Amino acid sequence: MTGVAPGIALRLNANRPEPARTDDGNEWSYGRCWLWCGQVHTPVLWLGTAQTAGGVAAPFTVCGPCVQALHDAIWDHAMTMDRRAVARAAAAGGGGPQPWGAPAPAP
Repeated sequence: MTGVAPGIALRLNANRPEPARTDDGNEWSYGRCWLWCGQVHTPVLWLGTAQTAGGVAAPFTVCGPCVQALHDAIWDHAMTMDRRAVARAAAAGGGGPQPWGAPAPAP
């Protein structure tokens, strides 16, 4: 997580947004899940376009359970990176994250 102040993900985790669900108003369609389960005819959400080496592209669609797994994996990664950033800041004498609205520490 480059460019993010240490502690941001830790603070946001308490209010972690929910991942997309089939009844959430997003444009779900029926198709193939391109992630772990590999289901062929299931409700899927388009997340973008996937492209391989050589320029072959396909719509990157994911089913609800795989959206949940991807969401959790990304948050787990963000939390791990954030903990490391907080530890590095503390080791460098920068202290830990400051509460929201707290004045910045003096240089």
